[in-house]
Amino acid sequence: MRKRVFLFVIVIIFQFDVLMPVTGIEIMKKVFNRSEGKSLKMNLEMTLINRMGRKRVRVISVVRKSNKDSVKTLFMFKSPSDVKGVKFLSIDPVSSLEESNRWLYLPSIKRVQRVSGSSRNDYFMGSDLTYNELRKRRVDEENHKLVGSKAVDGHFCWIVESVSKSDKDIYGKRISYIRKDVLIPIEAEYFSKTGKKIKLLKVKKLKEFDGIWIVEKLEMENLKKKHKTILEIKKVRLNVKISDSLFSPSRLERVKIR
Repeated sequence: MRKRVFLFVIVIIFQFDVLMPVTGIEIMKKVFNRSEGKSLKMNLEMTLINRMGRKRVRVISVVRKSNKDSVKTLFMFKSPSDVKGVKFLSIDPVSSLEESNRWLYLPSIKRVQRVSGSSRNDYFMGSDLTYNELRKRRVDEENHKLVGSKAVDGHFCWIVESVSKSDKDIYGKRISYIRKDVLIPIEAEYFSKTGKKIKLLKVKKLKEFDGIWIVEKLEMENLKKKHKTILEIKKVRLNVKISDSLFSPSRLERVKIR
């Protein structure tokens, strides 16, 4: 009986997809516009795992605030001692006509440095995430194509191929597996410009907070370097009051996240 019901559900979903066709760009617009709350504060644990299985754990506080014009995000490293006090500020405009702005404060030199656009493909603080992957990419930065659908870990997903419009991007394409029910990519494969798969993203945990779905744990694996980065949320608060003064580059050296 259970098997019959499951097959019936699959048929209904398949018929719905046929009757209500979507395109890759329509799906990615839904993903981009998915509700994430106006602001959040969270504590992150970043675990770096090298090819020998050796781990390094970093604790990070994050605040984010968004409006109709931009998304502002501030990272502050709390531990261990070699990265404590490092801060990274990103201001990402919603409009495609404007460039993202990023700044890095390094306590070792007591100076705020602007992260240039040419550094967007550099890896962030020894992790497997580039500066570009720390932000929410605008839909029109890439060409998107719906290439299929499949079940991933028991969840029905669209498969969308995305190719950057910029020749400065380090990837040839990205294949995303997007859960249809929550509009979150739960897997993504990154390919070089020669077509070789070089990175793999997997969402390990999703959790709903006050009606908003949050990625609670993810893993990014660099297949070439045999290196992994695991990000896990330890504490999160949504739609909290956050002062705009936290996101000032001129105050980055002094600012604190409480």
